[in-house]
Amino acid sequence: MTTPTAGPSLEDLETALSKLTSSLELLRAFAHRNRNQHRVSKWWASFDVLRRNTAKLADDVHAAMDHASQPQPKKKRKKAEAVSQRPGSEKPPLESAPGIRASWMRAECLPRAFLSVGTPT
Repeated sequence: MTTPTAGPSLEDLETALSKLTSSLELLRAFAHRNRNQHRVSKWWASFDVLRRNTAKLADDVHAAMDHASQPQPKKKRKKAEAVSQRPGSEKPPLESAPGIRASWMRAECLPRAFLSVGTPT
């Protein structure tokens, strides 16, 4: 039997945020310097998706850090809240948002960007 994890630790989030910040600075600088020249290239769209989602991932990690550093009060659920929630309408918990986006980027966004940016046309 495995015990459920509460999410990444604060130290893991800080490490991830520092790595993302340095990568994001490079992506932003490249986009700023080369946007006009390369915006019509086929690979630019994939690069731009990578840059924007890296920024969103950094925001998600920052929000998860803020959430993890605050003390969590015990949640009391009212009967009306239990009835009003539909099965598919709930949002994922805040601490899992960076993991969901990172998994999507690892599986979809990065391979697409690698193929389009790394392949000469």
